[in-house]
Amino acid sequence: MAKYQGTAGCGHTYQVELYGPQSGRERRIEWRESPKGMCNACYAVMKRKEEAAAAIAEEAEISRLVEIREAKELYSREISRLVEIGLKKIWAEPEARVENLEKLKSYIAGGTDPSRREVCRRVLKRVEGGSNER
Repeated sequence: MAKYQGTAGCGHTYQVELYGPQSGRERRIEWRESPKGMCNACYAVMKRKEEAAAAIAEEAEISRLVEIREAKELYSREISRLVEIGLKKIWAEPEARVENLEKLKSYIAGGTDPSRREVCRRVLKRVEGGSNER
């Protein structure tokens, strides 16, 4: 065991007890005194900053996930609202029901707007399933 006092890369003076073979001791001293080397106090400050940055990043990720969930819920409510409107329109006009159903099927087959196709699929599924009949 040997005590060693030197100046770390951060500029602070440090004292350390070194154990083990001479080559290992020299390697630890070289690292401490290199530009990347730090005293214990500077190392502790660096770790606290890293932990604070990680906590901020985690909070930002949680916030982003909450926003995504809220957007999905809003999208789902809007799709459901449009399905109800579509069902009311189909059942309100019995003489045009077959024509409206054919329009839905053709839009599902050739439509480009994915959310509108989803509304049409849900309306058609509920109509063919017999729900909301009046």
